[in-house]
Amino acid sequence: DATEPPNPRRYLSEFRQVRMETLLNEQKPLDVKSIQEILGDHKNHPQSLCRHRDNMIPESQHIITKTSMIMDLEDQKIWLSFGQPCKNDFKMYDVS
Repeated sequence: DATEPPNPRRYLSEFRQVRMETLLNEQKPLDVKSIQEILGDHKNHPQSLCRHRDNMIPESQHIITKTSMIMDLEDQKIWLSFGQPCKNDFKMYDVS
């Protein structure tokens, strides 16, 4: 059994996971547009789904969202944001 080392900031990832799951369940049925909006969510900023620099911590600890991806495995399409999803459009790629 491999275990992950302790991380004092893990609760922030756990918060984002719960937030994502909550928003996805609220939006059913899902479509690409609603998922794009969820990926740009800023609740609990700066520790939000769409991460931005937190100037209250040292620059070496800055974590930001660089891109977001949505995959439709059935239709074989991928949508990518080139940059933070709140500021950038998603480009669709057909990978069939």
